Amino acid sequence: MSERELLHKKWMQEVIEDSAKRGEIKHEGKAIVMAGPPGAGKGTVQRERLNDVPGYVQCDPDMFKEKIIQYELETGNLDRLKTPLVKELEAQGHKFAPMEFAALVHEESSMLSAKLQKELRKDGTNYVIDTVLKSQGSAQEIAATLGKRGYTYDVISVQATFEESKAGIYGRWRDGRAAFERGESQLGGRPVPSDFANNLIAPDGKSAAEESARWLAGNGKGVVSFTQYRRGSAAPEGLLKVWLTLRPHNPALVMLKRRNKTMPRIFTEEFKKDAVALVESRISQKQVSADLGVSKTALQTWVRDARYQSHGMTLSSDADERKEMSQALKRIRELEMENEVLRKAAAYLSQPHIRSPK
Repeated sequence: MSERELLHKKWMQEVIEDSAKRGEIKHEGKAIVMAGPPGAGKGTVQRERLNDVPGYVQCDPDMFKEKIIQYELETGNLDRLKTPLVKELEAQGHKFAPMEFAALVHEESSMLSAKLQKELRKDGTNYVIDTVLKSQGSAQEIAATLGKRGYTYDVISVQATFEESKAGIYGRWRDGRAAFERGESQLGGRPVPSDFANNLIAPDGKSAAEESARWLAGNGKGVVSFTQYRRGSAAPEGLLKVWLTLRPHNPALVMLKRRNKTMPRIFTEEFKKDAVALVESRISQKQVSADLGVSKTALQTWVRDARYQSHGMTLSSDADERKEMSQALKRIRELEMENEVLRKAAAYLSQPHIRSPK
């Protein structure tokens, strides 16, 4: 085994040990696929919504990028990563932070992440796949790999607009760079080439990563659930969760559905708000109630209450007052629709090619 291979083995073991600090690693044949463009907030979701995923090994190429760069820095070999242009800029006085060379070790870090995942699958170790999922081909590869080993897994999609993704990328690099310049960080921030975000999110906002995550959720043999977080939505804390309908052909999902039917369910206020947000995003109430496993009556009640609250109304227990409130809400909706029609008409008539009749 070469010196580099021994290093690879050491780094993979360190990743496993670091993951074990969050909780005993389990061997249940489970995985979590975290998908989304850089800067969307996958790390934030893992920390704040998934409690750092205890019991799972984190498999993220970026973790290996740091280990590689740190090693090259400590051994005095960082210069081997520098291109002629970098050396020219340094000669002109520009100072690079070590992690600004991270893109140059992308291939090795990705290989290490894939190798670690392969080792973990041998004994059914639970693990998290942190990926962009940039194409359907990437999704098909994950589905085939996990399916071959009989893994069940959750697909978690974290999406952002083009502007939000670029802002997240820049902000992460800027903070790291500032810490490096203050002497508080040895490595600095990790930049991501701007073309990367350009290739993932089209001008119309359509995300290749989102489409690939939905494909995986709809076609993966072992998928248990699909959850989507979206930055900048109207849902609590700027995140919108979209749940995939449990499909009858999937054994893992059939078992989960049976368990849900026999267990009492308590719906939190956050869950209710997310359900209402789905309806307001123009998904039918029938579809939302089926996807979330709630009754149509309960969903209708949540939507009604949310509409009352949005207009400063408090639901009354008096039947006559409820009737008046319902009529008032109906009239408000009618006025809103009328205003929308007038707004569109005014916008149309204001166009230069529209001429008043003589």
